[in-house]
Amino acid sequence: MQGSSIIGNNILKLNAVDSTNTYAMALLKKQKLPEGMIIQAFEQTAGRGQMGTNWHSLPGESLTFSVILTPEFLPVHKQFYLSMAVSLALYDYLRTKGLSSVVIKWPNDIIVDRRKIAGILIETSLKGETIQHAVVGIGLNINSNPDELSTVATSLLAETGRIHDLEAELHEVCQHLDTYYALLKTGKFEKLKQEYMSKLLGVGQPIQVVRGNTKTLVKVIDIKDSGKVVLEEINGNWWVAGFKEFEWTY
Repeated sequence: MQGSSIIGNNILKLNAVDSTNTYAMALLKKQKLPEGMIIQAFEQTAGRGQMGTNWHSLPGESLTFSVILTPEFLPVHKQFYLSMAVSLALYDYLRTKGLSSVVIKWPNDIIVDRRKIAGILIETSLKGETIQHAVVGIGLNINSNPDELSTVATSLLAETGRIHDLEAELHEVCQHLDTYYALLKTGKFEKLKQEYMSKLLGVGQPIQVVRGNTKTLVKVIDIKDSGKVVLEEINGNWWVAGFKEFEWTY
């Protein structure tokens, strides 16, 4: 990696760990770690997703890692822009692999043909109004066999028919993460949001969701700085939702 790249210059590889995010957060409590450091696991025994959901992957088939960042420049009320930057980096990486039907599913999934290929979990530590550090957990299905995947999941192998070298793929992902983290650092919030919205599931096309016991068609019309999503029903009613306040059923 060239120039001002910081992500992936230091990599700690673990054979097995409950969760790379949990491990990274514990490590940060004991010592200062270089920005951009990666904690990578061959196997995660209890990988975590957003709001306590689980991320399952078979040993050695996927990229399961956490990136340690110190985005002290990022206002606390705009911390969802870090999620936007990471989502866009994964989107671009997958497009370079020839996957044309990639979309970002709010708040933290990357989807190919309506099947999940990657998930993101960002955990931050705050000091007053400053983000002291952020641990960006990423699970990316690379060589998962199509026969072993659930019907709602896919992998790079399933989509391309080719086995990929995990180390090379991690290197590429880091390059894309660096690009978007640099955009974030320079305060290009509007550019990030425009790009994010243009690649988001439900923008411009109604998608079915379940809210409570009711199914309804909605369009995504905005993302708040807080990360909440603004949804408009086909009858013109609109509402603002936080994480886990509805389910996509597309």
